[in-house]
Amino acid sequence: MKYNAIKALVLTHDTGSISSAARRMRKPRTMVSNWIQGLEDDWGICLFDRQGYKPELTKEGQSLLAVCRSLLADKEMMELKLASIMQAEEQRLSIGMVHGLDSGFLLDLVEGFDQKYPSLNITIINGFDDEISSKLYSGEVDLIYALLRNPDPSIFNCHQTGFCDFVAVCHPQHPLAKYESLEYTDLSSHRQIWPLRHDSHSLNQYRFSNIFWQVPDYRTSIDLVRRQLGWTFCPKNLVMDQIRNQELVILNHPQAVFQVPIGLAWRADRHPGPVMEYIIDRVIHNKGDEAS
Repeated sequence: MKYNAIKALVLTHDTGSISSAARRMRKPRTMVSNWIQGLEDDWGICLFDRQGYKPELTKEGQSLLAVCRSLLADKEMMELKLASIMQAEEQRLSIGMVHGLDSGFLLDLVEGFDQKYPSLNITIINGFDDEISSKLYSGEVDLIYALLRNPDPSIFNCHQTGFCDFVAVCHPQHPLAKYESLEYTDLSSHRQIWPLRHDSHSLNQYRFSNIFWQVPDYRTSIDLVRRQLGWTFCPKNLVMDQIRNQELVILNHPQAVFQVPIGLAWRADRHPGPVMEYIIDRVIHNKGDEAS
């Protein structure tokens, strides 16, 4: 396939002249002109009308333009894929993110892959920490940004980047909001709303009430609490505005505010490839800058 000739055709159309196309390709004008003439000879059609001030694609040339662009794009992608393979880069990467965590910096990093790793296929999965950890263990995801609840170092490599603050909240008009000091028995008699989890141990760890509603995510639990239907634990960053506006209040209980370590984790038996190493390095660097 004469890719240089096809590129010359496309650039001549885009720039409006063979001379401009030649400058873009850094080739002599006569060479670019001969390439286009060669295509016309090989295909047996006239691609440009050269009668006017600038060459204009003929009807036949117009009908082939989109196909020519596609061929050039496919060639570029093939070259990127080959370069990626030669550098032992991952061809695909799955990243797990836990509901409720502020992962904007990680998404900003992934956004940059459009330029740095343009041929990489990425899958991003959201879930709760027990669910995401299970997917990492099974190999469904390669890397997770999650709550780090005593991970087994023989199975997972981890790097802590900080903490996630959790708070127990209710509506200001809820009966629990009127207590100056709450006991466990006070909580147990009021409905607790908690996002659905797969790990029964984690569920029981934060279950304080005999009346229990499970919902699909933190947003739903917060919406129900705002309707005075119960109280809930959730990441503090999700309810900061409501607390500030006094739409929700933090319960007066010793365990109403607590922290859980967060960070990156990947399987200990897997050596990170260049892309994963880049992510790990940039996340560590990013969080280090925030802490300093």
